[in-house]
Amino acid sequence: MQKKRTAETLAPELFYLIFQNLEEEPVNLLNCSLVSRRWCSFAIPILWKKSFNICSSHKRYKLVRIYLKLSSQEERFSFIDSLISKDSQYALEAFYQEKFSRKPALFNYASFLQQLDYLKLVESASLFWDQLRHKEDRTTIVLVDKNNNRVDLKNISISNIEKLTHHLWDILLSRAKVTFLKIDSSRSYIGKMVVALHKFKLSNSYFSRIQKFTCGGGFAKDNLIDIMSQICREIEEITILSTSAAFNEKIDWGPLIKAQRNLKILKLRSVRYDLTGLYNSLSSQINSLRHVKLELCLYQQGLPLISLATCKNLESLSLFYCGVHQCEKVLTESSFIAPLKSLQLNTTYIHKDDLINLIIGSNKNLEELILDIDLKHYPFIDRIISDHCPNLVTLTTSYFSKYIITIMKKCKNLEILNVRSTTTYNKGRSLYESDLPTPGQIFEEIAINSSKKLKKVIIQISKLFNPEEIKNFFKNCQTSSLEYLVVGFRGNKKEVEESFNRYAIRSGFNVTSIIYENREELRVKFRKK
Repeated sequence: MQKKRTAETLAPELFYLIFQNLEEEPVNLLNCSLVSRRWCSFAIPILWKKSFNICSSHKRYKLVRIYLKLSSQEERFSFIDSLISKDSQYALEAFYQEKFSRKPALFNYASFLQQLDYLKLVESASLFWDQLRHKEDRTTIVLVDKNNNRVDLKNISISNIEKLTHHLWDILLSRAKVTFLKIDSSRSYIGKMVVALHKFKLSNSYFSRIQKFTCGGGFAKDNLIDIMSQICREIEEITILSTSAAFNEKIDWGPLIKAQRNLKILKLRSVRYDLTGLYNSLSSQINSLRHVKLELCLYQQGLPLISLATCKNLESLSLFYCGVHQCEKVLTESSFIAPLKSLQLNTTYIHKDDLINLIIGSNKNLEELILDIDLKHYPFIDRIISDHCPNLVTLTTSYFSKYIITIMKKCKNLEILNVRSTTTYNKGRSLYESDLPTPGQIFEEIAINSSKKLKKVIIQISKLFNPEEIKNFFKNCQTSSLEYLVVGFRGNKKEVEESFNRYAIRSGFNVTSIIYENREELRVKFRKK
């Protein structure tokens, strides 16, 4: 008789694959760890990859307790001796005595850690001291240090948090295999107060494992970036975030960029200092760079289009709020060769010829095009898109006009049309002509020229269409794949429900929901039978 296979008898490789699918579900992983020892042995290492996501933020002091228990006796004595307050030393000694009187930890939890957020480490250290603080600490304004000098409680608190953060850093980085390091102090008051990094050395070999690096906030980065530039070779994603306006910072990221063998993703947000070195370093990554995103970056030297032009494998370029209209063109007709699949421009104005060269240079690979810009500055862009984007799947724009029809006539792979509400129809004024059709006529033309694959139509301009115009859309709609419709609507939804049902019957769908929000917007969902 054949033996039944159960979860307990699965091969370890299969077991690991199953648990990996629960990596973003810590509650389910915790439940799995309680089933049996075997389940626990697979669930715990995956769960502790991102240990600071296991529990809610106000309970992260428990993680500190666990990690401190992993320190050696020499590390403990050194840490205790570094504290400036006698009370803090006594409290920590009592904590260690209580912890080490218990059974040793079942796992070497630090060895599983792969993702470390320095700010979460700082906040966890702060919570730990709040839990550990003596009664005297809560009631006394001024305390005495090891040398019987009076020390302000606030200074003690900040010093303790900083020293504990550094101690935890040493414990974790020397034992873990961290591949994602995030150091960003800009999101937290306590982070801005306390963040002060070690003086790193070339002997800190743990940096060599990092594959993803995020850095931002008002703290000194020179030493960190210098050491990482000499040690790190395998970083695939770098994110550089904003600093305080009052923090005068000048960092050359060029050496770190150049040092990487296979940098794939680069993101910049609200960076206020000169990036000439970083721009120039992009030429070292022309074979590896895949995705570039710039957000709220205002540069006197303009956008790095020339640096990106020769990136042979660049798939996506996103420019969000990156400056005013750029009058001078920087790209020639044949200089941009990046095979872009996604191009996003949001309140970012580049020369019209540069936009044309970006689209043509993508060599008909563009699948996603987001143009949240005033298209009046880009005449005939609809013809360029229709002629050079046959594989376009998603079109997002902030301008509802006849140019959409020009694009839809040739782009027969379009699945998603999204007109955002940042601008309105402009009272019938044409983008290119004085005799523009009405919104209803444009909507009907969209239906007539819709691709067979069209799944979503979203036109977020309130009260734009009346019931008759909605009926005409469904009457003329060429797609039988429509799953979602959102349009500005004025009228009674009961007047158009019949047209939804007729379309659903014709296309083999069911109408799953009809929502009329604030008598301004109509949302309809369809589902295949």
